[in-house]
Amino acid sequence: MPTPIPSNLSPLLKLPAPGSLTLITSVLDATSNWLLLRYIYAALRPENQDGHATTAARVAVGANEETTHDKNKDLKVILISFLRPFELWREMGKKIGLDLPSLLSASNPRLIYIDAFTHLSYPPSTPTPPLPHQPHANIHTLAPLTTLATLESRLLSLIPTHLPLQNYVLVLDSPDLLLAASPPTANIAPLTLSSLLLTLRSRSCIHSTVLTLSADGPLLHNGANAAATPLELSHREFVSGMAHQAERVVQLRGLDTGAARDVSGVLRFSNGGGAAAAGLEETEGGEAGVKEEGEWLYQVKGDGSVRVWTRGE
Repeated sequence: MPTPIPSNLSPLLKLPAPGSLTLITSVLDATSNWLLLRYIYAALRPENQDGHATTAARVAVGANEETTHDKNKDLKVILISFLRPFELWREMGKKIGLDLPSLLSASNPRLIYIDAFTHLSYPPSTPTPPLPHQPHANIHTLAPLTTLATLESRLLSLIPTHLPLQNYVLVLDSPDLLLAASPPTANIAPLTLSSLLLTLRSRSCIHSTVLTLSADGPLLHNGANAAATPLELSHREFVSGMAHQAERVVQLRGLDTGAARDVSGVLRFSNGGGAAAAGLEETEGGEAGVKEEGEWLYQVKGDGSVRVWTRGE
């Protein structure tokens, strides 16, 4: 099995500060699912006091990598997926040793999965058959969206409230889809959607948040034109607002020169607008804040492995 996280990518995926927001933007030819899975892997890889993954935990979170960060041992993940079905996450997770069904159905589950994709806009015309191998515990499918208030109420009911410690990493996969795919009666706007995310992030059990959004050129650049459509205006406003709030921004894009057989895209890490307010900007001595800023090339291979390198290597 390939190494889940390349050694030069591991420092970039380290546990963020409590209360922080990491924003991942992607485009159609450079999707974010491979990177989001590795954020989940990095958060869930448990450790014992010696800094190595315990035997039981490594069954579910990959048995071929030793961990280095003691803070991960009690962390859990809430994954809310608006764009991709659970089966896709399950199959991709298997390739890197991330056994999502085991993490969901264990006696002490470390993952809560909320399916906001299946019935996003309208109810199905025929009953949806159960997915093969779908765990019955800690996987929840949201009802068809009617109003933002009902969505917020349902999501809040699924986030644990009895845990005072910040031990859940909240992962939101493409909630910007709500701006485009919600029924008109939902009245979802950039401001109300931002308010919903802030409410979720503010729950006492949430340690930090990882958020993925689309950043394709037509959605962002056309939003600055006078002839922009309401969707383009809304999307640009929402993505820009999240970038200003985020302490960390990760950008995925294709090569400027076009497609290449051995390069999947460009990966850029930088501080977001919230880094200064949180005191996370790098000092002159390089001792404080987020020091890993820069741009890398990456290749996602068919076996699920990823190669990351700097230009010129």
